[in-house]
Amino acid sequence: MRSNLGKLPLSVRDGAELLLLWLVCAGLSGLVLFQPLRELLEPQILEESADRIESKVRLAEIALETRDLDELPSPPLVVASSIPKDAHGRLTPEDLELVEALASGHNLRRRMMVDPPERGQFLPGYWIRLEVENKPGSYWLNSRSALGLSTWFMPAWRTLLLLLGVLLGTLLYLQLKMNAPLMRLLSSMERTRGRQFELIPPQGMNPVRRLIQRINELYEQINTNDQSRRRLLRTISHDLRSPLTRLQVRMELGQTLETSNLEGDLALLRVLAEEISILADAADGSTGPQDFLLDQFCRRLAASYRPGTVDLSVPAWIVHLDQAGLQRSLNNLIDNALEYGRPPVRIGAELDGKELVITVVDHGEGLPTLSILTMPLEPRSDDRGQQRHSGLGLQIVESFCRNAGGRLSLDRAPEGGLRASLRLPLGCLRR
Repeated sequence: MRSNLGKLPLSVRDGAELLLLWLVCAGLSGLVLFQPLRELLEPQILEESADRIESKVRLAEIALETRDLDELPSPPLVVASSIPKDAHGRLTPEDLELVEALASGHNLRRRMMVDPPERGQFLPGYWIRLEVENKPGSYWLNSRSALGLSTWFMPAWRTLLLLLGVLLGTLLYLQLKMNAPLMRLLSSMERTRGRQFELIPPQGMNPVRRLIQRINELYEQINTNDQSRRRLLRTISHDLRSPLTRLQVRMELGQTLETSNLEGDLALLRVLAEEISILADAADGSTGPQDFLLDQFCRRLAASYRPGTVDLSVPAWIVHLDQAGLQRSLNNLIDNALEYGRPPVRIGAELDGKELVITVVDHGEGLPTLSILTMPLEPRSDDRGQQRHSGLGLQIVESFCRNAGGRLSLDRAPEGGLRASLRLPLGCLRR
């Protein structure tokens, strides 16, 4: 359900903010534009309505003086001897203003009744009492030519103002929630040329927030890779310095190089060269992930060691990972566990929340607590085996985890040894 909501162009919060801006802008446009326009146009519309009513009333009264009611042309004159039952005298403030305009500006004082609009009609009208000399009875003129402000003009103008407010609210929303965050993102890109990329808080509408969040993830990966590259160079320099220094000292002192010592240093240099090549392949990631059975893969891996050296507790899961990278990582962890710990080495796999965790546990003495807190980032000088290695194997494992979207963590095993955990995204598991 959450994944479907994440694909919507606007979230519920975005929709609420857009609706709020619409209401605010529509209200402001009504306050700023409606009342001035009303004061400007209302007198003119009122005067035009009064002129039309007066001309009709005068014409009807003159016609009734010379003709009978049934001889009057209809239209344009609709005259009746009685008004319909649905006519009423409930005049609106705008109607009262029209009555006052007729009386004061046109000297036309007549009783007016409101004629509700008939079916299919939009405008209501008025029944106006006529005064005809020498003819008894009452006569009423129906007029639908009055352009009352409450009938069609002001509602239409309110609709236009509402649409204008919606347009202004949309433009303001796009400025605040799309253009402004993107401009901040571009500004951040320009400020971080040649340095570590600067992360910015996700802001704006839902697609923009997702874009910024994705860019932040890429920036974080680039920054992490840059830090790992610097650590790797320091590690390589450290590992190469020891055998080269020993060779140089012996040559300067004129000591005879024993074949065993020379072969040991050369073997160490070959191992370092191989690990550097493996690291380059792991960083390249050219092989790509593929589907395979995790338990069968671990069985083949354990079969390459002496019987009883590696124990397995791996479910029959289908995973989507770089198989060569996982094999290099587990080989490094198993070799380290056998070199610095005690067999058997246990390989397990489990689910921990939203992570697939592959563990390699040895039965050695483990690492000091401070070393666990800093590795695999910065190995301490009192770590086990630091005279021979300074962490290239863990760099290989960390590089694999990072390329897969996960991380490497080290802690103490319940048995007292070291537990290395490859914490990978749950998406690597095919279910």
